[in-house]
Amino acid sequence: MTAAALLAGLAPWLFVLWLAQRLRAYCEQRQLPAREVLGVTTALGWCLVACVAAGGGVVLNVGVSAALESVWAGVTAGSGGVALQALLEETGKGVVLVGLLALGRLRTPVGGLLLGMAAGAGFAGLETFLSLQVIAAQTPEVHRWLSALAFRLLFGAVLHMAATAWLGWWLGLHLRGGAPLWRALGVGLGGGWALHAAWNLGVVAASGPGVGWLPILALISLAASSVIVMLFGLRLGLRMALATAPDPIAPRSRTSPPR
Repeated sequence: MTAAALLAGLAPWLFVLWLAQRLRAYCEQRQLPAREVLGVTTALGWCLVACVAAGGGVVLNVGVSAALESVWAGVTAGSGGVALQALLEETGKGVVLVGLLALGRLRTPVGGLLLGMAAGAGFAGLETFLSLQVIAAQTPEVHRWLSALAFRLLFGAVLHMAATAWLGWWLGLHLRGGAPLWRALGVGLGGGWALHAAWNLGVVAASGPGVGWLPILALISLAASSVIVMLFGLRLGLRMALATAPDPIAPRSRTSPPR
């Protein structure tokens, strides 16, 4: 099961690598500077973003949760606990995007969105691997492991990518003069945290005994809406990049200058 869990954890990373290469090819086809638009253009660069975000999110979540629990017992339990967990994970992933912004790697809204997706995919991949390992150790029932695998990949990974992509988009807008930095951080982190917290609370509600189809349909709608918003953001971001790209050099006129 360990090898299968590892492959499942790598799936979100591989998806983002595939998407990044497609966008890089699109930029080259349209004669757009890929490094300027996307910020990162190599597979190694995208993997580093995913790895740092995965480590940052896990360390911040586990470390701060343990520290708070030692001071205030029960603070990480219940609805408040899952909301706090969402805040810590989004902050850990968001620090990576702020660092890329400071290093000059995050330069456009579409680049920020894609970098946010990479950061979210990195964390989702690690979370998927660890979760599947725990389930495999707790029960030999394969169907439970497969159910968790499908849930993590089809829904959990999507929500992690969408939440951090929202922050990346707003940081890219800040660079284009569309929002001051404080607003980009507030709306970006706040929106990502709200999405993540709503998802966590929905999962808790759907996991309770005697739950009908309404919470499950709400979770599916939330995941589907996140996919639509990310696709729209990618499309809009590429249009913005095309609109702001410098015009190709016009050919010189063949008419001789006046004497």
